[in-house]
Amino acid sequence: MFGYQAGEMIGQNVRMLMPPPYRDEHDGYLTHYQQTGERHIIGIGREVHGRRKNGAVFPADLAVSEFEDQGRRMFTGVLHDLSARKDLEREVLEVATMEQQRIGQELHDTSAQELTALGLLADSLVGTMNEGPPAESRIATKIAEGLRRVLGQVRTISRGLIRVEVDAEGLMAALTELAAQTTELRGVTCTFDCKQPVRVADNHTATQIYSIAREAVTNALKHAQARNITIHLEGDDQSVTLRVRDDGVGLPKPPLDTKGMGLKIMRYRAGLIDAHLSVGPADGSGTVVVCTCNKGAPYGRS
Repeated sequence: MFGYQAGEMIGQNVRMLMPPPYRDEHDGYLTHYQQTGERHIIGIGREVHGRRKNGAVFPADLAVSEFEDQGRRMFTGVLHDLSARKDLEREVLEVATMEQQRIGQELHDTSAQELTALGLLADSLVGTMNEGPPAESRIATKIAEGLRRVLGQVRTISRGLIRVEVDAEGLMAALTELAAQTTELRGVTCTFDCKQPVRVADNHTATQIYSIAREAVTNALKHAQARNITIHLEGDDQSVTLRVRDDGVGLPKPPLDTKGMGLKIMRYRAGLIDAHLSVGPADGSGTVVVCTCNKGAPYGRS
């Protein structure tokens, strides 16, 4: 898995298998645990990063347990290379995204165009019926209004399905546009807040952060019946944090830890850029989605 021979590893500190910054933090964490008993991974298990002999960093599932042998405190670790699974998940997400793109494009090119034509015919009918009986004129007006309403809904759905590729320098502009479109098309108040310019590492990271924001906004509208949504972006030399807060009905009980494709996709997108995603209750009311991406993320930008 790591590319070492047994003779190269026996007797060495296990931190040789870790990339920075985890390699530098390992001994301090172990000392802290021995002094306080506070656990972060021992007996719990988590997804971590491993570093191969050739320097390549890969995702792994790590389970650490503790036992005593003749009065000595011992630790065992079991690792499972997650590279193949991550590649498969990435392919599945890409296929799903491409299918969404296709459906969105077809809605735009076919259904929306036909609805536009029908709307023009309906408007022409209204003009003709204005000279006829009032009841029939009102019916024709309702038909025209209904077609315009459905056309707007189809365009909104189409716009939400078509993938948006965001440039690393254009993340703030893309989030500003997302807030403006949400306000205009959904009849809610959606604002974008960014005190200082924020730059991300690359286009891939920018696209995933934007996609997480869009999914969070969609969830706030669809499930929380929010009337006010705030998209906040901030960053420093170490990390970038996206925060989407709404004033909706809040999280259901039990929370959506395992349900909801939108939440699963947000978490997977966060994993692609080695970001931490949390979803919880906001202060006062509503829900807040927080995604924090370390600018020094060791993998996930393929």
